[in-house]
Amino acid sequence: MADGFESDLPGPEELACRALKWFLRGGTWPALARELAWTAAQSAGANYATIEWLTPLVEARLAESVDGLEFTADMAAVRARCAHVRRRPHDREGADTAATLEGYEAAVQRLGRLYADELEWAISLLSDRLGSGRRGARHSPFAVRPRHAA
Repeated sequence: MADGFESDLPGPEELACRALKWFLRGGTWPALARELAWTAAQSAGANYATIEWLTPLVEARLAESVDGLEFTADMAAVRARCAHVRRRPHDREGADTAATLEGYEAAVQRLGRLYADELEWAISLLSDRLGSGRRGARHSPFAVRPRHAA
């Protein structure tokens, strides 16, 4: 560890992995991307076919955005450990626990923001495409068409 003592508690990689497991709720990365694409299509009023081309875009953006999750967990853990040791210099176990909890919580919060940001981006993209109404766009496989009421 950075402050000179060993610990059996999880490191930043493990904290990030646990947070991702929670974030995926037992699902897969592609399923999460499809969920976001479906939610965006529903929110923007786009048809189902939109989900097919939007899902890979969302998946790529999610993968890019999740880079650095370990760093987020590590920095939060280090800050929590230092703060705890300043308050209670002899409580190393408490410092480990505080570091683990804060690191995990920071990773979960970042993933929550990531979800909201990617959903917002996808809705904005679809809304822009629905509003553009370009001539000839109906022949494009990437055209966004509004849902029709049944």
